[in-house]
Amino acid sequence: MYVVSLSILVLLGILGLFIGLVLLVLGFIKKRKTKGGPVLGISLIVFVIGFIMVPTIGTESSNNSKDKEKVETVAKPKEETPEEKATREAKEAEEKALAEQKKPMKKLN
Repeated sequence: MYVVSLSILVLLGILGLFIGLVLLVLGFIKKRKTKGGPVLGISLIVFVIGFIMVPTIGTESSNNSKDKEKVETVAKPKEETPEEKATREAKEAEEKALAEQKKPMKKLN
């Protein structure tokens, strides 16, 4: 419903642009003061507002498909084998030892 009302704004803006141009041209030809300028300006504003606010269908569908892909690609976490666990623990112990070595020693006074 919301998209339809915004699409109507765009269509009314386009229709108003054509009417405003016709009134403007007729005003110049007949040397009369017509309301072509204000109609053209208001119609341009209505058209721009309607055009900016209409959501694109491609954006919504791509967002929905990305969400579906995320749900479909969720995998169970891999269990760690004893060898991998031992390797990981050894690396952590080595990093901890290196970190302790890098700490500056306190000076004794």
